[in-house]
Amino acid sequence: MFKKNTKDTKELILKIAMQVFAKYGFRKTSINDIAQAAFKSKGSVHYYYKNKNELFQKVVEKEFQLLRTELELVAKSDLNGKMKLTNYIITRMKILRELSYINDAIKNGYMDYEYFAGKIRKKFDDEEILLVKEIISNGIINDEFEERDEEQTAYVIVSALKGLEEPLMVNIKCSECDINLDYMIQVLLKGIEKR
Repeated sequence: MFKKNTKDTKELILKIAMQVFAKYGFRKTSINDIAQAAFKSKGSVHYYYKNKNELFQKVVEKEFQLLRTELELVAKSDLNGKMKLTNYIITRMKILRELSYINDAIKNGYMDYEYFAGKIRKKFDDEEILLVKEIISNGIINDEFEERDEEQTAYVIVSALKGLEEPLMVNIKCSECDINLDYMIQVLLKGIEKR
């Protein structure tokens, strides 16, 4: 019984933290804000999460998990390679725009690539390369894509997508985002499709 209550309380704090971070952003949110919103003491929050960074990290991990799940669905779909890769890229960027905590982390410089991305992001990147590699492999098997180093091709595609994250989320209006994304998809597909 106690273990269930402990897990429920920890999940509640995480859920409330997601809402508070979404409303105020990382920099303007304090542990006290989260405690008040959850109707808990500050000490209760610290019992489960040692500081704001750890709590925010858990929130972002949860978002990456959500993103990963959606991308796996696209990668496992019955579409041909070109459509699968196109849907993968569009889904990835659309979800990243909607995930406010990852978005906030990128906008406000919280994604310190020495620490933060080194842990959460590295794991996601490795998993993403495997998903894209699977799409490329199937495209080669189905004679849609040129035969080439699948691992290297997947790495280049994921790197290109990562390079667009900040501009898509921070600097550019969404209408321009869609134009740039469509153009990038065309360039990528022309580069790997079988001639």
